[in-house]
Amino acid sequence: MKRRRAGVFRLHKPVLLNTVLSHLNLKPGDVVLDATVGNGGTSEAILNLLGPKGFLIGIDQDEEALERVRSRLERIGSNFILKRSNFRYLDQVLSELNFNRVHAVLFDVGLSSEQLEDPARGFSFQLDGPLDMRMDREHVRKTAADLLNRLRREELASIFHQFGQERHARRIAEAIVRVRGRTPIRTTAELKNLIEHAAGMR
Repeated sequence: MKRRRAGVFRLHKPVLLNTVLSHLNLKPGDVVLDATVGNGGTSEAILNLLGPKGFLIGIDQDEEALERVRSRLERIGSNFILKRSNFRYLDQVLSELNFNRVHAVLFDVGLSSEQLEDPARGFSFQLDGPLDMRMDREHVRKTAADLLNRLRREELASIFHQFGQERHARRIAEAIVRVRGRTPIRTTAELKNLIEHAAGMR
């Protein structure tokens, strides 16, 4: 990953890299599927291990991540292909690429630091920005702001409880419905302040 700090960029070093590579037990010439490429640190290490006769298939639904990874891997070789997709469709991706067998598959799910540190993505409550929160900003039309301002109170409460294990889910959902009745909720800072008030943190 490349992290932004006052215009300075640095490559991200993935955690537990040696442990991951040890468990994958790769050999030169293997075909490997990285189902969540992210910022490409692990993909880079894998491609180095595979050698010129191996091949790496990388999947990610974030186009920005794929562009970063592409330039990173091109410094090693051309024996890779990156595909914009979600790992739930990996069977379809492999079929489209005419691969019926791979030697190893890696899943490293979750958000990357690059995504969290970009205010425009709207993933972090620590940075004020638009409530976007889409991994795939080209094909997914609805943003987090769209959902917050349109879903019914019961639907919001269910999302907060099911995916966030939030014990104040209903109270927060009620506050969202009340506030959006006056003005739409558009930014991460607005949502953070609303949640803190609703949950009694202020």
